[in-house]
Amino acid sequence: MINREILYILAHKLNQEQLARRQQGLYPLPYIINDKTFDIPSYFRTTYQSFITSLINQYNIDESIIDYNLNRCFECYRIFADDYIRRHKYPTQMFELDEKQKKYAFEFYLQIDGM
Repeated sequence: MINREILYILAHKLNQEQLARRQQGLYPLPYIINDKTFDIPSYFRTTYQSFITSLINQYNIDESIIDYNLNRCFECYRIFADDYIRRHKYPTQMFELDEKQKKYAFEFYLQIDGM
């Protein structure tokens, strides 16, 4: 896991533009969660909120930035998996990730994306 102390130290080394990018609410979300239907149970909303909220708390990054990077991460993963499946004739089920594996993949992506 990424050490929170490292993130704190790195934040002190950022310039003004980089610090501004980390502000909450700076970038608009590409989706809207309908607050009017919170009294109606929803598996997808509950799963989404659990997953995204844990990442927001873990990395202290705005939701829109996490959403953007999750999309990039799993777009790369999808390209890799599709190519591997095509070349080696593996079943697609071998490349399905559970929530914990998705978090590890995202953490790995964030580390290599920053290189």
